[in-house]
Amino acid sequence: MFKNINSKYVIVAIICITLLICTLLISNGNFYIKNIGTAVDQNGQLTNTISVAGDGKVFAKPNMVLLTVTSSELAGTSKEALDNASNKIQEAVLVAQNNGVSTDDIQTSNLSVNPEYDYNSGNPVFKGQRATVSVEIKIKGVDNNAAKATTIIDGVSAVDRIQIGGISFDIEDKTSLFTQARKLAFEKAKQKAEELASLSGVKLVKPVSVSDNSTDVKTPSPLSNVAFAEDSSSRSVGSALSSGQLEITLNVNVIWGIE
Repeated sequence: MFKNINSKYVIVAIICITLLICTLLISNGNFYIKNIGTAVDQNGQLTNTISVAGDGKVFAKPNMVLLTVTSSELAGTSKEALDNASNKIQEAVLVAQNNGVSTDDIQTSNLSVNPEYDYNSGNPVFKGQRATVSVEIKIKGVDNNAAKATTIIDGVSAVDRIQIGGISFDIEDKTSLFTQARKLAFEKAKQKAEELASLSGVKLVKPVSVSDNSTDVKTPSPLSNVAFAEDSSSRSVGSALSSGQLEITLNVNVIWGIE
């Protein structure tokens, strides 16, 4: 019995001595152990962090025009109405193709055929079938004066009973612009975090979470949603185009660890 008790005391003594030696080694060393983990406590709340948001904006000249062309025709039958609308659209498409627009940059965006009624008499009176066809045209290689787009728009507007709308400027490849905007956004977020840390009397360490929200924005031109009537062939609308600049905006949210 006494032998067992003595053995227990010896084991406890060895453990205590081991812990004492480890403590002395750590305290005399130039390192420490600190775990900020995911900065989330048992209640799911963020702790020991600073959360900031930053936005980056860059501006660039557009090099592409996006154009929506629509034809809407009323006829006695669905086939006749659709044929008439399709023929008008084909005329507009030929104008674009003759001015260097690839078939890959022309896409049908809407096609519908519906009955149309006259309700003026109080009772619906069938008028015919209404066919509507729309195509989206990408005009690439646009210069500051949008000369190529001007020529195409003037040519398309000469087609009888055609509608032009949804005109907007865009940039074909925004990769480098988003890179610049992302860098600016992160730098702004870091500056905010450093200022907050200084005001709070804490030290900023590595980020524990980073997220960004990229937005691809198209700026509409003054001609957006303009319909050209039957006599539009006598008008020149090219001079109304102004490309201006596009704004590329990107937002980042960063959570920094602090100590």
